[in-house]
Amino acid sequence: MTLKEIGKNMWHDYFVIVTGMLLSEAVFRQIFYAEAIIEHLELWRLLAGGWLFCMPHFIFYSRTELTKKQWLVRLAIHFCTLEVIVVGSARYLFGWLENDSAPVEYLVLATMVLMVYAVVMIGGGRRDRASADEINRRLGELKREEDKGSV
Repeated sequence: MTLKEIGKNMWHDYFVIVTGMLLSEAVFRQIFYAEAIIEHLELWRLLAGGWLFCMPHFIFYSRTELTKKQWLVRLAIHFCTLEVIVVGSARYLFGWLENDSAPVEYLVLATMVLMVYAVVMIGGGRRDRASADEINRRLGELKREEDKGSV
């Protein structure tokens, strides 16, 4: 994946990630900290966190086309890296997790990350499929025009 493609994907994924973060925070706080009040600074953290959580997209950078195996390895590395970044940020930047947080809080957070990750990957797959379909449609049109010209 080229840097241009990564940048485009990051731009599209940012909004899905921030929305997922907002929903995840709402659910997480409802479950574990229902009495907590969200301050305006928290909203800015979510917006900044969206960019932070887009940074692992660079794991997919390659000057050549990745094989399926290479892509799957990078996907696994990407997911693990993202989990570490999110859980670390939740604990040290956002203050969602305390030293005395129950393991279930970490498990719920990791599950929410997996859910947001799945939504982002599905959205990216649909974008990629739509691009491929458009390219194939245009190639088909060119081939038909070429076939008409040679008759």
